Amino acid sequence: MSAETAKSCLKKTIEALNEDYDSVIVQFMGGEPLLSFDLIKEVSEWLWAQTFKVKIRNVHAPTNGTLLTSEMRKWLKNNKERFSLALSFDGDILMQNLNRSSSANGIDLSFFAGTFPDVSIKMTLSPETIGHFYDGYKFLIEAGFKQIGPTLAIGDNIGWRKEHLQMLKHQLDLLVDYFVNHPEIERVGNLALPVWDILYEDAIDHTCRVGRDIVCYDYNGKEYPCHIFSPIAMNVEKALKSTTIDFEEIRNYPSPCKRCRLNKVCSRCFGINFRDRGDCMMPSSFDCAQFKLFFFANCKIQTRLAIKNDDCQMQDLMNKVIRMLN
Repeated sequence: MSAETAKSCLKKTIEALNEDYDSVIVQFMGGEPLLSFDLIKEVSEWLWAQTFKVKIRNVHAPTNGTLLTSEMRKWLKNNKERFSLALSFDGDILMQNLNRSSSANGIDLSFFAGTFPDVSIKMTLSPETIGHFYDGYKFLIEAGFKQIGPTLAIGDNIGWRKEHLQMLKHQLDLLVDYFVNHPEIERVGNLALPVWDILYEDAIDHTCRVGRDIVCYDYNGKEYPCHIFSPIAMNVEKALKSTTIDFEEIRNYPSPCKRCRLNKVCSRCFGINFRDRGDCMMPSSFDCAQFKLFFFANCKIQTRLAIKNDDCQMQDLMNKVIRMLN
């Protein structure tokens, strides 16, 4: 993408926002965004110099962490209050090397933990690494990271099988014990689900924000619902078709998810569902099963912490959640 295209897309989007919005977050995406560091730097500094009617809350980019130079480090440290760089690192050294081409030794974990301590590190689990989930999570905590967001690689071509669910359950049970014994550790993402929301009809909807608060631009300025719907993640024909989807309409379609007790707290990925099954509201059976395991692990954590802390109010709340599930 050229700097001119990036600035034009941002200006058009921000100026079109109505009074419902008081701020925006801007994210650069890849491939590997740091391959275009000069573009990121120019566009970010241009953004910060503008006087838009809404605040630029944060500018952000994910990275695999392998391309940092001294120039990048200096700029990132100088702008760490307004620019965040989120590392993808998939657990311990073994897990990272299995998932990401033996790249572990080329990544300076201390730089990310020290410069962006409050930015969640992305830990993607694969069929090859799921059995090391617990060890990988502990490794990253001990490396100095405060927030770790674990997710399973999703997609029908990943190679997940039923036996991986048993492995995931065992690893989550180990993590439940770990969090109960270390309540000071901050849990995020799938390990911090608001499980009690299933009790309330008016609870906030945690489903994907695509079609509501997200817009994605490809390198040529073409607009897509999000990066998963763009040609970087699916074939061009499907990506173009996605630009005509009325997401509010499909959210009201009858689907198996409508009858699920966990529907309120399940975010699911509309893009992966559309890419792999042609239906935004139809997750794979494996994706449903793995989310349920995360949900139940959250219930165990909350219940055991409530008992440990003699928190009667939380115990009562979790009893209601469990009764509803039963």
